Amino acid sequence: MITLNIDGKEIEIEDGATILEATEKAGANVPTLCYDKRLAPFGACRICLVELEGTRTKFTPSCTTPATNGMVVRTTSPALIKARRTILELLLINHPLDCPVCDKAGECKLQDLVYEYGLSENRFKKDMSNLPIDYKSPLIERNLNRCILCGKCARICDEIQDVAEVSFVNRGMKAKIGTDFDRSLDCEFCGQCIDICPVGALTSKLFKFKARVWELTDKDIICPYCNVGCNLTARSRDGRILKIDAKESGVNEGGVCVKGHFGFDYIYAEDRLTQPLIKNNGKLIPSSWDEAFNLMVSKFSMLKGQVGMLVSPRLTNEEIYTAKEFMNNLLEGHIACAEGLEHLSALSETGLSLGELKEIKNSDCIMLFACLSETNPVAGIAINYAVKRKEANLIVISPIKIKESKLAKDELLIAPGQEITIINEIMAEIIRQNWQDSAFINDCTEGFEPLKEQVTRYTEEGSGVSKEAILSAARLYVESKNPCIILSSPTPDLVRVAGSLLLLKGKTRLHLLGKRSNEVGAFDILGDRDRAFISSARGLFLIGSELPNEALQNKEFIVVSDLYLTETASMADVVLPATASLEKKGTFTNFEGRIQQTDTASNPPCGAKSDLEIISQIALKMGFELPKFKEIEKREFKKGNFLPTQAKDIKISSDYPLRQSRFHSGKISQRSKALMEVSK
Repeated sequence: MITLNIDGKEIEIEDGATILEATEKAGANVPTLCYDKRLAPFGACRICLVELEGTRTKFTPSCTTPATNGMVVRTTSPALIKARRTILELLLINHPLDCPVCDKAGECKLQDLVYEYGLSENRFKKDMSNLPIDYKSPLIERNLNRCILCGKCARICDEIQDVAEVSFVNRGMKAKIGTDFDRSLDCEFCGQCIDICPVGALTSKLFKFKARVWELTDKDIICPYCNVGCNLTARSRDGRILKIDAKESGVNEGGVCVKGHFGFDYIYAEDRLTQPLIKNNGKLIPSSWDEAFNLMVSKFSMLKGQVGMLVSPRLTNEEIYTAKEFMNNLLEGHIACAEGLEHLSALSETGLSLGELKEIKNSDCIMLFACLSETNPVAGIAINYAVKRKEANLIVISPIKIKESKLAKDELLIAPGQEITIINEIMAEIIRQNWQDSAFINDCTEGFEPLKEQVTRYTEEGSGVSKEAILSAARLYVESKNPCIILSSPTPDLVRVAGSLLLLKGKTRLHLLGKRSNEVGAFDILGDRDRAFISSARGLFLIGSELPNEALQNKEFIVVSDLYLTETASMADVVLPATASLEKKGTFTNFEGRIQQTDTASNPPCGAKSDLEIISQIALKMGFELPKFKEIEKREFKKGNFLPTQAKDIKISSDYPLRQSRFHSGKISQRSKALMEVSK
């Protein structure tokens, strides 16, 4: 720790921190335009100038200057104010004053600073820029005439997203931010450049001319797509979402992908269900909620004990819990998650715990079995950070080259479906070389000797990867201090074998990234329940779930609650219009096991109800009052399935195939097996 004086106030801060970080801790108001805590210091705008006592330079940029012990800093003085006003004048030489038609008005940092420093005239005169505006890029509009060359968009695109779609072009007075050959944007369209731009150079085409920002109502939400659980802010007017921005707090720390940023229009689709439908003479006809509920009560009472329910892992914890209580107390039937959760069950059996996103950022060796840019883009951002900022070693294991391959220290291209095989080969090499963490393994309950006996049988290269490449990857892994293994949509066997590889290094936290927003919450509440009841159930209640047509044949009564008239819904006897994740309040559990609150960001279509409301009202008509939302909200859904464990509580697993069939991944879930039985 070092001590310095900020405007007469003594501040202690970690060695290596910048003056700007020290001023923030002291509560001083130092303006910035090019600074962002996620990016490396750049020092482009110079608006963050401060005065240092005892130095030869009159002013110093605080964002790029390290704080030193005994330093005396002034953040405000007549000379500083004059210097900052001059910098603002220089920035406005080419900047068009088109605030009335700029979507950034009201949250533009340049506009705020001009107002704060009372700048009404500009001493410097020059012709305004007249660069062409890019209207052709999907989702993003680029007006380089408003650009102040802070470089934030280029830096976040390179440092955080690892795309480098835009960069500085030309030099001196001709410098600008552009693409190669001045083409339109052709990138991932994560939209982070829009969020980080301090002016109106980059704006959302979806939001253009829709509203002024001061007219918007902000609601904190959790992204409804993958289970990273990004914290976002939905901004709406009159109950309709107009834009979504990333929050700097939360698990994602400002990160966002194209789905989370722009993927909200689906809730305003014209084919949304807005009233219940009841099948009459083979056709679904509109009805009232009372008619639908009365029919359901009548049929469910007749089929008591013979009704099965499937719930989507995109439902909130409250909805899943209510559905479980409804089935247990009223229908005495079976309930399960529509998507297979066998991989979470396997993790629970091993005694391992769920890894966290921050552990990926702080890891010095990452073994990746996924293309996160496709499935969990924000988790991919954590890998970029670890490799670029922390110099972590990345080992990519994949049948094809992926986006992360260019960052990899080692890339093992395997035959399709050979993930288990390659891990077994890596473990065999580690054990042969006696590189395992013997102290940790000796504390484990049991399991190492069977594992050793199993994996050391390898005498051939079953994965298609050379022995030298396997040895290199094994050495990188065992020589690291904080390694992590990342799996996306894994099989139970892959979880077990990856868990054993973790334990050889004395680590107990496995990173499992899924495609559904509340997979972990569904497992905490329901567990991995067998879905074989589908074939024998006489009635089905499907909430946000779909089944093959074969599985719906010969059912006496089918109820579907969904947003749209899907193929499954078209075969139902009753179809109920449900609300989307962005239209309801509740909690989701992300891949770390973190329970997070989401709020109602948009008004649902007139006539639609949340699944929590639907189930509760049916229960009331059947004479049973389920817990109210506020009572459910207070419950601790996480049952401790993945709490950190000690070595003495862990059994090293060797219960998985030695190697997979070369051209078959073996990804057949229990649900798939059940459906295969139905189809027979």
